[in-house]
Amino acid sequence: MLERSVHLLACEFRVSTDAEPVMRWLDGVRPSAVQDHPVSRRHHLDVCREAAGYRVCEDGKDLGLSPDAETAGALVERRLHELAFGALGECTKVHAGCATWRGRRFLVVGHTRAGKTTLMTRLLVDGFSVEGDEMVLVRDGSVIAYPRRFGIRRRTLSLVPQVAALVPHLSPPTDADEPDGYQILALDPSQLGLPWRIESGPVDVVFLDGAVESGKPRPRRVGSRRLRHRAARPRVSDHDRRS
Repeated sequence: MLERSVHLLACEFRVSTDAEPVMRWLDGVRPSAVQDHPVSRRHHLDVCREAAGYRVCEDGKDLGLSPDAETAGALVERRLHELAFGALGECTKVHAGCATWRGRRFLVVGHTRAGKTTLMTRLLVDGFSVEGDEMVLVRDGSVIAYPRRFGIRRRTLSLVPQVAALVPHLSPPTDADEPDGYQILALDPSQLGLPWRIESGPVDVVFLDGAVESGKPRPRRVGSRRLRHRAARPRVSDHDRRS
């Protein structure tokens, strides 16, 4: 039996399975981030191989039979995030990357596909302490990044060669045209030999990554009070959208 521990802010999960393909799926998406958020809930998910497929159970409750390992792995991943969101309480979700430079913490706020992931990944390899690329949670003046891997698209590879080196067989010619939502890599900073730590705290500066000219995002600096205009309650479905 194979086991892994997964920490997603207030939730700690134990995932066990007798199917190696399911564990490979989980290893490809679980974050290595060190998190200072206290754990208040613990869950156990179990995947067992059967003649007709893969049986998924959550805290002893049968979630059904998946036809293959990929479907079972996707179900486990979805339930991890659904349970993690359910444990967050009265937090507000903001589509934003979060990083620190020379002791000053900032957000880059923008809609999905605004270029946040490409920018935050570039900052990561340039020495910034990047906590997340897509979503932060706000509560009582404190902000914390949601611990999910960076959703890298093919077009990002030409802009961040350090990441392209991880998937050389996917590096495209310069004129490659890929759909915007096509994610090719769930990047964990540890794959680049970099630390990844997520902490809760205030923000010094907020940038709006919304204006686009000639295909290039132009971040605009605004006061942190404007943050609420880009805020919304957490919804699980939003989590699966990739920058």
